[in-house]
Amino acid sequence: MAKMFFPPASSTTSPESNGEEGNIVMFPYMAQGHIIPFLALALEIEKKRGCTITFVTTPLNLKKLQSSIPSNSSIVLLEIPFCSSDHGLPPNTDNTDVLPQSLMSCLDEASLSLKSPFRNLISNLVQHGPPTTLHHCRHFLRVDC
Repeated sequence: MAKMFFPPASSTTSPESNGEEGNIVMFPYMAQGHIIPFLALALEIEKKRGCTITFVTTPLNLKKLQSSIPSNSSIVLLEIPFCSSDHGLPPNTDNTDVLPQSLMSCLDEASLSLKSPFRNLISNLVQHGPPTTLHHCRHFLRVDC
């Protein structure tokens, strides 16, 4: 089950008050070279479009991201479960920046385990919210809802 982290209530807006028409879901690959540009894009979209932005990532990456999002942002952080040690990786290695080059392919293989939880998350968002647009870095994440 995914965990949702919402910004403080004073900084959020409702779809009715700002003309939101959808939810942009961003799910970057578990590497700073993907996460940082996705976050920059999310912040720019938030400024210009005013729609809901849901940023999906693994537990340790989410902890790092929380301090990078301004307090007045309405970006929703959604945690998708991932335990690196379940996949033969050292504990607490949700990101390429903490792995030696020799384990990069193992992380790539382990990321395939995110397919089912991500599809469930998207199905839930589509059923319970506005139309959803996906931006992701994994070919397996094509969702047929």
